[in-house]
Amino acid sequence: MSFAYWDPRILEADRLLNSQTGELVPVQVAALGPDSVPVRGVLRPASRYRISGRNLQIDVWYADGSWVGLEALTEGGRRLRYELQ
Repeated sequence: MSFAYWDPRILEADRLLNSQTGELVPVQVAALGPDSVPVRGVLRPASRYRISGRNLQIDVWYADGSWVGLEALTEGGRRLRYELQ
């Protein structure tokens, strides 16, 4: 499976395909518990998960089985965040 965050099956993966390099990246997925995220301007309850690996930390949020957000650390130490608008 690739890094297809919109597919909740990613939460079951123990390695993911980097489609840019062809490398299979070992990952660990941890449930971080309930959270709230803005979805189209409305704060919604969601479940938060962390996908981590070597040089990798990505948090994803799902609400009612749908992907609703992502936050990742970049190589420069900045945060990249996606939210549904």
